[in-house]
Amino acid sequence: MNCPFCAGQGTAYASEDRFAVTSDSKLIADESTVSYCPRCGCFYRERRAAQPERIEKVYSEYDLYAPSGRGEARVAFDVSADGIPKSVRELDFLSRFADVPQKGRILDYGCNHGLFLRAFLERYPEWEGTGADIEERYRQSFAGHLPASARYCCLPHEEPGSGFDVICCSHVLEHLPEPAAALRDMASRLAPGGILFIQAVNPLLNPFFHVIFEQHHHFTPAGLRHVLELCGLHLRCINTDWIGKEIAVIAARGPAAGDVCSGLDMEATALQVGRHAESVRAVMAALARIAGSGTPVGIFGASIMGTWMASRLEGLVQCFVDENTALQGGRHLGLPVVPPDKAPAGLPLLCAMPEHMARKLLRRLGEVCPGVLIAPPFSSTPLGGSEGTSHED
Repeated sequence: MNCPFCAGQGTAYASEDRFAVTSDSKLIADESTVSYCPRCGCFYRERRAAQPERIEKVYSEYDLYAPSGRGEARVAFDVSADGIPKSVRELDFLSRFADVPQKGRILDYGCNHGLFLRAFLERYPEWEGTGADIEERYRQSFAGHLPASARYCCLPHEEPGSGFDVICCSHVLEHLPEPAAALRDMASRLAPGGILFIQAVNPLLNPFFHVIFEQHHHFTPAGLRHVLELCGLHLRCINTDWIGKEIAVIAARGPAAGDVCSGLDMEATALQVGRHAESVRAVMAALARIAGSGTPVGIFGASIMGTWMASRLEGLVQCFVDENTALQGGRHLGLPVVPPDKAPAGLPLLCAMPEHMARKLLRRLGEVCPGVLIAPPFSSTPLGGSEGTSHED
């Protein structure tokens, strides 16, 4: 299958031959391959069979960010795990890098329960807010915590309108079979001078993005710029460190400046993608080795990556450890979720996160967690490897 964005020839990044994970951390059987296009910097999933019914079922059962479920994601920093709500962190970025007037109209495209829109309207109460998503069931929770003036539209049956000064699209493009068509649609709904705010997973900072079942595409920073320009949008701002593992973009309507690939360092991007593919293979090999040894372990992070790791360590995972107080005391995959200071003493704890983030976690919690924290690629001594120790930088 050629790249859906530029028709270039892709190369396999990673394959799943057993399980993938949904965005709300549920295991699901899957056989698919994620390929990378070095020509335009985009990733795309090749499925062995079309699965629209299974994907639709995933969305119909989502409890991601539900008020009665896991709650809103929080952004954790190096010094403290408390962080702030992710919607507030996104809004801080928009307020800092865009000139947001006191009055206007905003559309949250793919709003889920409306948490970002709520944060926006609390900060800018004179704005008119509209949220749009594909699930009718979000309407009730949306109405429950947003101003009465805010409007919910169930796509594609209800029309959200046009003439918006800001359109927010947070973690939506990855889920769309045809993201370019959606970007063109959003561009057409902008008022003159309006801006599009996009938040997306950064595959260059999260090598394990490929395990998410219902996501069709991912974009490197260079790839996202490429697709935006193909859709008649140009970048005003792009940032890769405001929220860990994510890309934040502000774009506006307008012609691309010259060739859509000009100024994109595709060669450096391809090299980084290659290194990440190697790290994924190393982690998969380590998990296979641990499974073969029968070593009991815990997993730090009741997350997407943690769920995927557990699927490869069947019967060996004793517990999950997580700093999210909303999860502590509960169960994930039938196993207890405990806070770091309650982890079983001496139990190897595999950190379910990219290596650079795991190293920061080790520095912060290495002295207070009774378990033995181990960063990817899980080659340290407690697991029978020959390199590294649990608390090294």
